[in-house]
Amino acid sequence: AATQLGMYMNVVKSNEADLDGMSSILTSLERACIALDSTCQQRYSFAGKTLREAVNAAVHQLGEACAGLVNGITGADGTNPAKLDADKIPQLTGLVWEKCKGIEKLPADNRAAIGRALVKLAAGTKDVVREMNDIDTTPSSHGKKAKDKDVEEEEGDDDDDGADGFSDDYDAEFDDEDLLIVVAGKPVICGSMDLMKEVVRSVAAMSEPSSSDDLANLEGALELFKAYNVAVEGLGAAMYPEQEPEEIRKECHKVDETVRAGLEAVIKTASQCEAAAKTIEGLKTAAEDVHKLCVELQAAVSLRWK
Repeated sequence: AATQLGMYMNVVKSNEADLDGMSSILTSLERACIALDSTCQQRYSFAGKTLREAVNAAVHQLGEACAGLVNGITGADGTNPAKLDADKIPQLTGLVWEKCKGIEKLPADNRAAIGRALVKLAAGTKDVVREMNDIDTTPSSHGKKAKDKDVEEEEGDDDDDGADGFSDDYDAEFDDEDLLIVVAGKPVICGSMDLMKEVVRSVAAMSEPSSSDDLANLEGALELFKAYNVAVEGLGAAMYPEQEPEEIRKECHKVDETVRAGLEAVIKTASQCEAAAKTIEGLKTAAEDVHKLCVELQAAVSLRWK
């Protein structure tokens, strides 16, 4: 219907017959949107929270694209087709096609929807890992940068500063004691990437949850790993000066706590599926590695701030 409408408007003339024809196509488009919404609700009647959110978002985005096409043709008040900007119609029609493809790519079931959500979390974790790897933890290099910065300040040389007065080289803010904490904290954050890969692998190996309890466990695992991702980001932020021991301890504890709870939730569901059960050992090992690294980081914090 959207394609018909777009093609029709390429040749439309402002007379009564053409407006009647446009009205017919608009009615068809409206009915198609209603039918799609109804079909999706029926098709995904079994959907849990994550899958339902994905379906609702895709349907809503398609509805918005259709509304944009209609408004582009009739004007926001629906009464002004004479002022049609014909050049925008192909673009608006293309957006409707794009959102239709989004409907086609919806997850087939709850397991797939939760798996996709976990992959997105893993991508966010990867960004934090990249930031940590960008920090040069060589004490001598930071010491030299700090010394150079002091010399520049004494000489009044502000040419390298940004408009806000801050140096572009933020690494100069780290002192040697800061770097000891970064060295201890970086493995915790980098280890989170391995953990998320194992979580995704375990969920991918699962079959669709067969009961509401299994689905609730899997949804709960996703929420826990969302909290884990937030904790990893928080720990990454706590690595930067001025480092606060209580903040580092708090975020480190969150990382350790959410890993353990998330692991338990995944195991409850994975144990019901032979293929997924085989992946659990890898997940347990990754979780235990994160725990050990958290213990080491806590020890480093206690040693610095006695």
